[in-house]
Amino acid sequence: GNTTLSASAITTSSTTALGSNNLTLQVNSFTFGGAFSGTTGVLAIAPLTTTYSMGLGSGITSTSCGGSACSMTISDATLTSLANVGVQFGSSTTTGVIVYAPTSAPIHWNDARSQCAQRQTAHPEDQQPPAVGLN
Repeated sequence: GNTTLSASAITTSSTTALGSNNLTLQVNSFTFGGAFSGTTGVLAIAPLTTTYSMGLGSGITSTSCGGSACSMTISDATLTSLANVGVQFGSSTTTGVIVYAPTSAPIHWNDARSQCAQRQTAHPEDQQPPAVGLN
């Protein structure tokens, strides 16, 4: 079934298979030990603290989120591990900005269910599109 985990920090130790189940992580920091996979399930990642900002990509700097550091950052490597599952960043209740700044080529999720659920801005230095890419 569908599961919601809420904690200040979450760590996984290996690949996580969603199958057809949805997994919502309400978390301020996390470490993924492996990729996520799923057939129709969606992984939703939203800050536990609703005002936290999210920096997506290894190009995030100390001023990327409105002139200050992002509250939560997700590296290019971690984003790549999410590429084969439907993923949603943020939620309808979070108010912090989402900034997308990969250091390599933009990361394209292979799943049309992937989205950002809140405001997004592009990192001004690298001219990347303001939202996650979808194939």
